Amino acid sequence: MWGVLALVYVVSYFHRIAPAVLAKDLMASFAATGVEVATMAALYLYAFAAMQFVVGAAVDAWGPRRAVAAGAVVMGAGGLLFAAAHVLPVAYAARVIVGIGASVVFIGTLKQVGEWWRPDEFGTWSGLTQVAGNLGGLLAAAPLALTVSFVGWRATFSGVAMASLLLAGLCLAVVRDRPEDAGFPPPGGRARGPRISVAEGYRTVFGNAKTWPMFFVFFCQYGTLLSFSGLWAVPWMRDVYGMTSKESAEIVSLVGIGVIFGAPAAGYLSDKIFRSRRVPYILFTLVYTAVWACVAVPPAGPPRALLGPLCFLVGLTASCFTLTWVLAREVNPPRFSGIATATVNAGGFLGAAVMQNVLGRILDARWLGVVEHGARRYPAAGYHAAFLASLGMLVLACLLTVAVTETFGKHATD
Repeated sequence: MWGVLALVYVVSYFHRIAPAVLAKDLMASFAATGVEVATMAALYLYAFAAMQFVVGAAVDAWGPRRAVAAGAVVMGAGGLLFAAAHVLPVAYAARVIVGIGASVVFIGTLKQVGEWWRPDEFGTWSGLTQVAGNLGGLLAAAPLALTVSFVGWRATFSGVAMASLLLAGLCLAVVRDRPEDAGFPPPGGRARGPRISVAEGYRTVFGNAKTWPMFFVFFCQYGTLLSFSGLWAVPWMRDVYGMTSKESAEIVSLVGIGVIFGAPAAGYLSDKIFRSRRVPYILFTLVYTAVWACVAVPPAGPPRALLGPLCFLVGLTASCFTLTWVLAREVNPPRFSGIATATVNAGGFLGAAVMQNVLGRILDARWLGVVEHGARRYPAAGYHAAFLASLGMLVLACLLTVAVTETFGKHATD
């Protein structure tokens, strides 16, 4: 059951990362500027972030089975529209639709994990879910670049959209929301809580001061990660280092591989080694900031030979963001876990949307008028300024982690 939900999450993550590889193709197809392509990428994220305040309640009330299946259908419809778009307004609308559909997938999966696994396993399975998502990120790197070179980006997106629709049917056929729905007892024999009140859930989560430090830390963490791997890293390597799309996509895919190793490691360290949420959250954020400094501080960029290791380390150390949802879940009542995780999740996607657009504006402001194959070519100084802005956000994240509440793997209300 988790595997089916994870496959839907793979498709969701693919849509999130794909603009990085397609940035130059989209500039050429739509005669777009850097800000316009950044807006196209960010609209998915704005829609995703806005919907978090709805999907948390929907998942809590409807269950992950129906919610994720509906999301997959909407995501598939948006993908088909994007593949058919020939003008920017249609492409923008399609990205919004995809973002709306994708917004429910991860929260639904976490809800299912919370129902089927024990509390001391939640951090580990949260990390493993991120592993699944980052497989979608890997597919949106070198494999996407190779596929696009043979069949074009429109045919590629049409195929992904059809896969999304098929997965919706599989979700309805296979997934069950709770162990009891499949004839099993709940983990640890825990009793079911009362039916939730959505209004009470929002009052409780929003009124809990312990919810918001994770919201803003995730804003900075994920905003920097996704603005880099999800949009500007591939153009940076093409413009500054003279790489092809395929070469740069292969290197950027190491970010996803880093997350694949780091996400379950962060969860396991939190669950079994530190038996703490706050300590690994702070340590990983500090190291992630140090790695970003190696990327952002050299004016001409780091040496080409270090790009691969640095991309891997970016993904590995950024993986502490998987603890964001664990912490949000544990500082709020268990019956409102969907609303709690969705609320902090909105922070990360809002941060990614804002940072992608901000970086696009910084790059356009430093553009020297060079156009290559119909797309703008930005100078190293532009990327240097953009990445320094990202580093500043991470310094802020380090300061904000101090305000995070320690839960020691237990609900604060237990």
